[in-house]
Amino acid sequence: MQPTVNSMHFLWAAYLLVAGVNIVFALWLRGMWVKLNRTED
Repeated sequence: MQPTVNSMHFLWAAYLLVAGVNIVFALWLRGMWVKLNRTED
């Protein structure tokens, strides 16, 4: 067992998970913003 490789894989998985959540959250916020702007017009 190589703890360094395991920790690297764990860091990569955590990084990708956070990046994915951030992208989805940003897209959702943009969608809500566009919706609000449309209703105000």
